[in-house]
Amino acid sequence: MTEKGEALPYDKGDKQFIYHYALDLRGSTLREKSDAEQVADIRRNKGSFGGAVEYYYFSIDNNSDSVPDFKEADIELKTTQLRRNKDGSLSSKECLVIGMIDYMEVVDETFETSHMVEEAEIDIPDVDMVVGGFPCQDYSVAKPLAQAGDIEGKKGVLWWDIYRFLHLKEPKYVLLENVDRLLKNPASQRGRDFAIMLTCLADLGCSVEWRVVNGAEYGFPQRRKRVCIYAEFTAEKWNIEERISKGVLSSALPIQESEGFSYVELPEDPYIVTNTFNVGGKGKSPFGTAECIDYFCVATCDLVEDFRGERRTLGDVMVPQSEVPESFFVPEGKLEKWRYLKGSKSEDRTKKTPDGTEVHVPLLVGLYGLPRPAREPLSHDFHRRGRRRCFAFQAHRRD
Repeated sequence: MTEKGEALPYDKGDKQFIYHYALDLRGSTLREKSDAEQVADIRRNKGSFGGAVEYYYFSIDNNSDSVPDFKEADIELKTTQLRRNKDGSLSSKECLVIGMIDYMEVVDETFETSHMVEEAEIDIPDVDMVVGGFPCQDYSVAKPLAQAGDIEGKKGVLWWDIYRFLHLKEPKYVLLENVDRLLKNPASQRGRDFAIMLTCLADLGCSVEWRVVNGAEYGFPQRRKRVCIYAEFTAEKWNIEERISKGVLSSALPIQESEGFSYVELPEDPYIVTNTFNVGGKGKSPFGTAECIDYFCVATCDLVEDFRGERRTLGDVMVPQSEVPESFFVPEGKLEKWRYLKGSKSEDRTKKTPDGTEVHVPLLVGLYGLPRPAREPLSHDFHRRGRRRCFAFQAHRRD
């Protein structure tokens, strides 16, 4: 224990110094590294050992403050005893608790002001660019900014984790990808979810351009539409109409000049967007296939690609049938079963109601037929009712 006024044997503001000073305890007892006469019996109650390490080794006064033990370095000190197991291995004797959650108050906390952030460092390095994709989920906001103090989305929705990361680190560039359905969700308020995202990005100080890109229109052997979203943290004011045709995305994915634009003014509070955006929009999203936003003002249009390179079809990338492993072919003995499962059918089936009564239910299936010839590779998969299935097909090159 360092006496009051004495210099500490480590730098309280240097994380690496604190870490290496802690490593000096390895292989020794606490009494060997401190005044043996002053160290009390630390086995009397839970937490005594941690308190002794803090007080006698690191010279930190014991307290229950909701701030890190090493405030200058923003580090919390945690200790636990080890248990020797029957097989001779060691394991932690108790859980390391970073913070206690008050279930009556935690619902009103925001991430940035929570006690967890105060006590535990979020050790994420600074980055220049964030790249990611995320599923289409419910992006609605439950409280207005005036009540919440910050934008709060539903738990478990990946977009809100991306938003929090951008809020904390403010990278220069952001590149995100999603399915084109994002521009149309939900069915009751077409385009609402994307409008919420744009409002959040604009609130952070981002200017954004985005495009619906079909890979087949740029020479790739696949018809697959995706939304590419490019954003910059910038104080520069964009010419949003010019940016659509001369921005980052159009330089990588050339387009023809647009003949006209429409405009959407977004509210500055995503809660208002949640409740009012495109209500009564008659099932149509206001967002086109190319857009740009600068400070809550959106310019949108539909465009045509201007690709002049080589175009390929699926036949250009498929291996010759002679090189396809036998496991990818429908076995002859299972051909009839495949025909039944994949072919159209009309059957009567029985089903029991909750009271035990049997009722006849007609089953009509006409979705997928079995391709011919039967010895064709199983080369494609799709989802139906949550199950992944495969079917056989042959790609024919078009001239």
